[in-house]
Amino acid sequence: MRKRGFTLTEVLGVIVILGLIALIVFPNVNKSIKSSKQKLYDQQIALIEENARKWGVEHTAELPDSGSYYLELNDLVLGGYVSQAELKDPRNEKPIKGCIVISYDPAYNQYKYLYTEVSCDEQKPEEYPLLTEKINESLEVTANDPDQNKRYVGKDPSNYVSFNGKLFRMIGIFNGRVKIIQNDFYSTGLRWDTTGGINGSNNWARPADLNTELNSTYWNSISATYQNMVDQSHVWNLGGWSTPDITRAQMYQYENGTTVYGSNPTRWTGKVALMYVSDYAYASNGGSTCDSTTLYNWNGSPAQEECAQKSWLYNSSVYQWTLTPRSDYSDLVFVVTSSGFVGDYYANCDNYGVRPVLYLKSDVKVTGGSGTSNSPYILSQ
Repeated sequence: MRKRGFTLTEVLGVIVILGLIALIVFPNVNKSIKSSKQKLYDQQIALIEENARKWGVEHTAELPDSGSYYLELNDLVLGGYVSQAELKDPRNEKPIKGCIVISYDPAYNQYKYLYTEVSCDEQKPEEYPLLTEKINESLEVTANDPDQNKRYVGKDPSNYVSFNGKLFRMIGIFNGRVKIIQNDFYSTGLRWDTTGGINGSNNWARPADLNTELNSTYWNSISATYQNMVDQSHVWNLGGWSTPDITRAQMYQYENGTTVYGSNPTRWTGKVALMYVSDYAYASNGGSTCDSTTLYNWNGSPAQEECAQKSWLYNSSVYQWTLTPRSDYSDLVFVVTSSGFVGDYYANCDNYGVRPVLYLKSDVKVTGGSGTSNSPYILSQ
């Protein structure tokens, strides 16, 4: 009997059927393969995150108490926590790239480790400069006192910062701390002290009335964010001298010395105080006249124009209290007068200006602004 082959129609029919089967089977197979590779990838990422945890256990000191730490995958390789082979994506055989974001979860008192495909550089917050760096870069800063502290000098330097919603100005850097003073007056009618008899006492650490006011009422008006920026245990020198008829260099040395009235302390630890006489004097960018003319004579010509009026801490309308006491009387404190000279007045006088002074921690950063009165530096930690 003669065998009959497939007809063209039958062959075409088989091809159509096989095609239909392929349309049904191949997507499912491909989906299964993709699903299998995705599971392998998920397991790979979980392994990377777990090894990142091991890294974190051995590097706890580097992790932040708030915010995030961005761990490069290459750091895991260099540290032997993962191999290059483990950083291969099973879905496409390409290298796994991205970053491990480590963040502290206070609810569980532990760190969370999350892999992201975005690079660490793209996720890291912008690195802001330290406030001390900005000061060191300024052309309006001079190291002009005996200890070469860097101070802003001149009639109106760009030394403005925004602090607790108010304008402050930077006096300079002292032992790594930025010293700031409120731009306007907290009060123009507060007594330095009334507790030491009829004329008050110049013992700031007693505490003086103004000390109590600034470190309670005034301090409590500062928000927690800005309080955290302040060196709250700063040691203030309380040295003084018997006359304002001395040069600014002499006054600076006495303020930092141990000459005080009676048993008054030479140091005080606290948050808020006042400017020193020397702060006012060294804020001037006048010439040699300012070095040789005694502070008591800064109101005479040419010292007033050459020295007083070239100090941004000078105010022609208000007498200003300072932290500096006289050492030969129990009740006299030095003030900067509206005429520019330095005088001494009884601690219980109530018509002088008060400008609070604080020291900021060394880690305070600048996140914006240019330092002018219209665009003060914006601070953060």
